[in-house]
Amino acid sequence: MNPSAEHLELMQRITAHLEPHLREGRTYHQEFYKSEYGSSGGSVFLLHEGKSYTAWYAEQNPDDAVTQGLKEIDEVIDNMRGDLDISDLYYGLPADTKIRFTYVKGQPMERLVMDVPHLLADLKREIREDAVRYTTDNPEFIKAEAIIRFVQQADELGVYTDETTVLSTRTNSGSSPADTNLIKCLYKALGGNVEKLYYKLEGDDFVIQSKPGFPQFGIAELEPANETIELTPEYKKRRDAQDEAIRIRTAFYKTLGTVLPVPIYLSVGGFRSNSWPEGSHYHTSEVLRVIYTKDSTIVITDGLSDVYTSERSDANLEYNGIGAEMYIEFDGHVTYDDIYDHFCVALLNSVTQIAIEHSDIKAHIKKNEHLTIEFRQDNVELWCVKGMMGASNDISTFFRHGQYAPDDFGAFINMPSKNVPAKLQMNLEEILLVNVKPFSNEWLTSYKLRTEEGEDAIKEVRIEMMAKFEASGEGNRIPLTYVEEGADNKLAQLFPMSDVAPREDEIDKELIESLAKNEELSNEAITEMINGHSKFLEAGGANGHFEQLYTASLPLNIYSTRAKAGKQFKPGMVTLPKGFSFGADDLRASEFTACIADGVDLSGTDLKGSLFTNGFFRGANFEGANLTNVDFTGADVSGANFRDANLTGADFEIVNCTGADFTGANTTDATFKGANITDVKY
Repeated sequence: MNPSAEHLELMQRITAHLEPHLREGRTYHQEFYKSEYGSSGGSVFLLHEGKSYTAWYAEQNPDDAVTQGLKEIDEVIDNMRGDLDISDLYYGLPADTKIRFTYVKGQPMERLVMDVPHLLADLKREIREDAVRYTTDNPEFIKAEAIIRFVQQADELGVYTDETTVLSTRTNSGSSPADTNLIKCLYKALGGNVEKLYYKLEGDDFVIQSKPGFPQFGIAELEPANETIELTPEYKKRRDAQDEAIRIRTAFYKTLGTVLPVPIYLSVGGFRSNSWPEGSHYHTSEVLRVIYTKDSTIVITDGLSDVYTSERSDANLEYNGIGAEMYIEFDGHVTYDDIYDHFCVALLNSVTQIAIEHSDIKAHIKKNEHLTIEFRQDNVELWCVKGMMGASNDISTFFRHGQYAPDDFGAFINMPSKNVPAKLQMNLEEILLVNVKPFSNEWLTSYKLRTEEGEDAIKEVRIEMMAKFEASGEGNRIPLTYVEEGADNKLAQLFPMSDVAPREDEIDKELIESLAKNEELSNEAITEMINGHSKFLEAGGANGHFEQLYTASLPLNIYSTRAKAGKQFKPGMVTLPKGFSFGADDLRASEFTACIADGVDLSGTDLKGSLFTNGFFRGANFEGANLTNVDFTGADVSGANFRDANLTGADFEIVNCTGADFTGANTTDATFKGANITDVKY
């Protein structure tokens, strides 16, 4: 492929720039592998007496005359930017192309886009060099042999290899060819129609075969005898164990139901990049299988229990990966297309990444039986499915708005399934089959999973969760989505989290109301309290904060402040006369907790930062009031008027808002978690 006139002009300028830095009698090279999304390689090297020398070699051998100045040239080329960008010379080439640039003092630089003969010659050189690249005992190269199998995995090529290298000092077998990028380029140059490739380099004798063969390039048809090669006993034992693990797992998955023939391939990357369980750079080990049972759809990992590929991770060949496979289970039969980009596929991937990061997930589950993990929607790696140009669907397509925003959601780990057993005996050990069930933020409160009462209390909450999931009929399963088609999105925007199921209130409302009815304040008493509150505010009382407590199912609140004058407006567990008007009073930081204030007029009143928890304000008038950061948790405001009120940051958790009028109200950052908004006006 000849360079264009534009490229020739750029090459002339690069030649002039490098000329002062090149040495006489040296031939320098740069090689790049062009990929779908960029390129790799680029370090400068030189050839001397048939051997390559790099800047790394120069650093290890600072007195070597051959490599003197090589590191400096490498830095000069690395620092070329702007109108001398070498990548411009190969940017438009197809993926899986190898390019070599050559620099010789006094000569124009050259660009070579490698075709099959060049790649074969390069492979022969690379096999020998790779065999001794990181050795320190200067062994003699004897031979190298490899059989490579190609598998298309979504939009990427999987390269599966068995390779043996014999040196004068040792023999090694492994799962990587001399240069995988080079092998991919050869595959592409041969038209992408290669099932298997075999090579053997012994001395200077190079044999290469493929299925099918390419005699025009000297590549003979693969001989059946070469489909398997001699391997070291250690590597063969590990590889056979891996094959057996895959066989057992594959057979077991078929017992669960119908396994769809096309898996979902996952990418390792983003902010979590742990392969399963150790994986390979040369093929995809992160795979999900889709299985139809009689009444559900299982999406399960297929590789977390693979055998570790190196002795470093499992010296005695004792473990099937992390000792677990993880799955989600949809209710009913869900199409492959609906699963492929589903949010929960991305969530399942993120859970597996966390399991690998936190070491022994099997031991954690055996100790605790059940686990819960908290997530925010931006903690889930959505760009995880290979072959998909975009991200998986986000959380808003699965949970309703109030089930996760603005707070977190969670994943319940290891809830039992009626279709999937809890354990599976593999070839090296018994592994766990771990269900992952996402749950809404109703469980992430100080009364539930975020309790500070210790691990035993959290375990009790998990038991409660399981009981509720079972009672609802869901069990460990999840629907395709919790979002109701045709739902009123405006309600979700104006009353965030109102679609969350209400939690149980530990307050005894009937007792509060009966106690509050025992005393009704007079107008004069209320006026006197307002005057005392004015002095309280003048002394800085609005700068304090509430601490909410509970005693015998009754609310008990403490207001911490440095104000010494006046007295905070705090009607307590009493009744305010119906129709009493507060006018435009400044009642910031007041406490109306547990009082009955039905029909009172608080229109235009400044109530910023006040507490209205567990009170009764049925038919009350809050029109135009400043209710910024007011807490109404557990109150009854049915039929109340909030027209044009400022409700910024207000908390209406489990509040009865039936028939209330919010027309024109500012509900920015307000939350209505579990609130009853039946027949509200807006």
